[in-house]
Amino acid sequence: MRKLGRLAALVLCLALLVPGAWAEEFTLRDKVDHESAPALQVVAQAMTGDTRDFMGPPPQQVAWDTLANHANALYSTTAYTKEDLTEMFDGLFADGDFEDYLEPKNDQFKLVDGKYAFTPGDGDAATFVAINDVTEDAGVLNVDLSVYKVSDAAGDAFCFNATAQLVPDEAALFGATVRSFQVGAEKQPKPGKISATQELAAQSGNSYAAKNALDGKLSTCWAFDAQKDPEAKLTISFDEPTQLRGLLITPGYAKNQDAYQNNRRVRRLRIDGDDDLAVVFDIEEQASFDGFVAVPFCGVFTVEQLTIRVPESFTGEKFNDLCISEIQLF
Repeated sequence: MRKLGRLAALVLCLALLVPGAWAEEFTLRDKVDHESAPALQVVAQAMTGDTRDFMGPPPQQVAWDTLANHANALYSTTAYTKEDLTEMFDGLFADGDFEDYLEPKNDQFKLVDGKYAFTPGDGDAATFVAINDVTEDAGVLNVDLSVYKVSDAAGDAFCFNATAQLVPDEAALFGATVRSFQVGAEKQPKPGKISATQELAAQSGNSYAAKNALDGKLSTCWAFDAQKDPEAKLTISFDEPTQLRGLLITPGYAKNQDAYQNNRRVRRLRIDGDDDLAVVFDIEEQASFDGFVAVPFCGVFTVEQLTIRVPESFTGEKFNDLCISEIQLF
């Protein structure tokens, strides 16, 4: 699957999480999700390789990788002054002084003639964050989140849970700064089997079976005739009770642009499961799409079976077949 070369492209996914998607009330979790999740995302993207947990001032490598991730989102500046990076650092981290971080620790920044030359990256693994829960204690926000990373290689994806602390600050880049980040255990839900009440018959050697939605390939899809059976559903079962926090979905046929436009695309999802899981989620139309939309469940649910329906879809230019290229669970 294609890497999203700019962090800005990843942050756009967060914009799809509209306030009305979950409840009429705008909760503390919603506020963090809409305002501060990008700060957690650029930090989460830096949490690779060796564990880099921190409480207070971030480790040197985390600080510089986070700055690079955020600069990638801007990608309009190729040189930063010390003052520029100080402002960026202070807008992302609650603790620490950029005076202690003057020497770059990655290849994207180089100190040249008193300025920090910046080379935009071509994109690492696409990183998504889902905010599961937020509590407040003495003015500090304690955040439980899931982090999902997907790279080019099919199947090369992983999810880990994490906890973080945010300090609200209206002057900060994203309404809060990060005080701590602790990575939990990697946990990738393993579906037992997948089935559908309707599948489009194979054509020209192409399969449209339900299993395609979990094969890690954007070039395949589950497809069904939405006009013939608008109530078709996809059922994912697990061999044992499994904790889920959300899913990522490619809401159309991402094989190529023609396939995406010619077929119907997901406009509204209905997700149901054990443990009183019930989510309705709206997806905005995209001119083209070969990535994922993050659909957090706003909590942790223990399920043995999950059903997915598409009550509303965008019209295809040629066909009534509704397609979903990929689903990843976290």
